[in-house]
Amino acid sequence: MRILVVNLMHIGDLLLVTPVLAFLRQKLPSAHLALVTASDLARLVAGCPWLDELILLDKRGRHANWLEFWRLIRSIRQRHYHLCINLHGNERATVLSVLSGAGKVIGYSSPGLGVFFSRCYPNLKRCMHQVHSHFSVVCDWFGWDRSETAGWPSRIFIRRGNRREADGRGPVVAINPGGSWPTKRWPAENFAAVAEWLLERGMSVVWLGSQADRELVADITSRIADRRSAMTILTGRLDLGQLAEVLAGCDLMMTTDSGPMHVAAAVGTPVVGLFGPSPVLGFYPYGPVEAGAGPGVPATAEHVILAGRCDCHPCYQHHCRRGDMYCWQTLGWQEVAAVVAVKLAEIWRERNGTVSQ
Repeated sequence: MRILVVNLMHIGDLLLVTPVLAFLRQKLPSAHLALVTASDLARLVAGCPWLDELILLDKRGRHANWLEFWRLIRSIRQRHYHLCINLHGNERATVLSVLSGAGKVIGYSSPGLGVFFSRCYPNLKRCMHQVHSHFSVVCDWFGWDRSETAGWPSRIFIRRGNRREADGRGPVVAINPGGSWPTKRWPAENFAAVAEWLLERGMSVVWLGSQADRELVADITSRIADRRSAMTILTGRLDLGQLAEVLAGCDLMMTTDSGPMHVAAAVGTPVVGLFGPSPVLGFYPYGPVEAGAGPGVPATAEHVILAGRCDCHPCYQHHCRRGDMYCWQTLGWQEVAAVVAVKLAEIWRERNGTVSQ
């Protein structure tokens, strides 16, 4: 059987497909398994052992031209896939899936195009984790038992980083303050307060983010007095492979709901995730997690999620309708720092026996 999996979106979206790729390979060991994804995300899956073929689509360059997009589709059609599984229901992914020439097309569809699918599935990310929704698609189609999907983590295939990414002092904490929506960003003064709290206790801080976050990080670090020697600022300086390597070398990541959060989870670095307008249930860092609004950090949790405590959470909005970002007001820096401290103590005890208090 020749299977084509389609996911053309963002960092986190692609990483949350990797458990499904692993599961498909286990269940169908002799199948030819191909993935079509965005070319700028290629490093995340280039070494994936479960794939026989990786097809890259240059969304912002060559394939933004509809003629070139059609040429790519034509080359896909010539490969004669038996099944196409679309795991992101935007318009471009849906059109590519419909025109792929596959014998059967299943998965998520953009509005109005589901009639061309052999079986169209709703994306259940508002009522379960996105990975579980993906598993629902493939298990329903093949008639597999959903209980078999437990324990498949997201993965990135890179060499692991050096654990001393900062300056060698104590635990190393990566902080990612950016977010694809303005509303996903916890206030700058809160990030600065937690970072200063960490530095005061002899820990090292690595600042991450994209080029678009450089001004934000500059603002945050300008609020931190006289401790910059223990900070490493890598904002806007890393490609995806380098980001994964750096995160693999950190003890903990504190982050907003973002692509780098999913990269940390995929390389096995524990996460303290901050969720404002976005839903915890659908997109928490995949793995063992305590998903809740309070700080309770269970001893066995790999990741910890803190979410705004307000009636409008999650609102899914890119701009706050209330105008005051009340969800973030309910999550103070002292609460986050306390959670980070407990999580670091747990990690450091396992690795070295002690941590600064």
